[in-house]
Amino acid sequence: MNLARRAARSPLGLRAALAVLLVLAVPGRAAGADFWQRLRGHRIPAERETQQALFRAEAGTSDAVDELVVRVAMVDGARGKRYGEALTTTIAARTRRLLGLPRAKGDEAELRAIVERDEAAEITALAALELGRLLRLQGDVAGAALEYERAVGRAWQTRTRVEAHLMRGWLAVAAGDWPSAAADFRSTLAFELSRSELGLALASLAYVDLATGDAREARRHWDRSREVLAGGEAISPVAPRDRPELLPADRAALDELERRLVAAPPEETQRLQPRGSAAPGQRPTVMKITSTRALWPPAPGTRGSTTGCLGPTASTALAGAPYSAKAFAIA
Repeated sequence: MNLARRAARSPLGLRAALAVLLVLAVPGRAAGADFWQRLRGHRIPAERETQQALFRAEAGTSDAVDELVVRVAMVDGARGKRYGEALTTTIAARTRRLLGLPRAKGDEAELRAIVERDEAAEITALAALELGRLLRLQGDVAGAALEYERAVGRAWQTRTRVEAHLMRGWLAVAAGDWPSAAADFRSTLAFELSRSELGLALASLAYVDLATGDAREARRHWDRSREVLAGGEAISPVAPRDRPELLPADRAALDELERRLVAAPPEETQRLQPRGSAAPGQRPTVMKITSTRALWPPAPGTRGSTTGCLGPTASTALAGAPYSAKAFAIA
């Protein structure tokens, strides 16, 4: 401390002290070799480097350089930067959504141009998912349905198809189209799903069951969802309501489902009267949402809530092997 004080008394000593602090602050030779090697000669990351960093960030395999590149890409997007490749544009828009950032100006026009150009199948599917979400937020149900249909038809990666079915299913829920919603949610059970994906699919089916008057089946799907999340070595870090496929209204609907099922003992579930059920000859309506707060009080001697978040990066990857719906005897 005394040495630092004496060094700070002269300009030369102050500069020397600052130099020492700077050396101590940057990554060491062993720990930061890759950092400095990748940054050498790159004042602005090339588009391909940005693309790869965005992919690694979503997969949960990013390093310090990737995180820096992603931050730069998010700032550039907010400033109106546009990329030359459709894939980079689509992944950047997707990353903004996963990180909970506002949409960049011009995102809708860029995504619409990509789907209308009919790019490669997976790029078109990803762009259609992002465009469909934007349109649904704007209240354009027909436009969102068209884009989700496009995404389901063009996607070839399992994760993209699962996401498309979940998004289209919740759009059907918002429209009160229970058969279509149930069909989409059940379609996801044919794939190998992560614990939080399977938990969301089952919770979504429970919502449809309760809305159509089948309280017993709603309880069964709900209990299965909780078993999936609590299985394995640890509770799933991402609760179904925190999945990025959902809109705020969808999360509120799951909160309402949880409140009503947890409030009623299992032996009394069959006496629940779902608000979304319809009288003969009438079209069912969506449940009226009265709660937007997660209510999952743990029973004595059981684990607590599994509510989680996406974390500082866009990763939704979960530890452990994928879960199969068949392993839980889900009809």
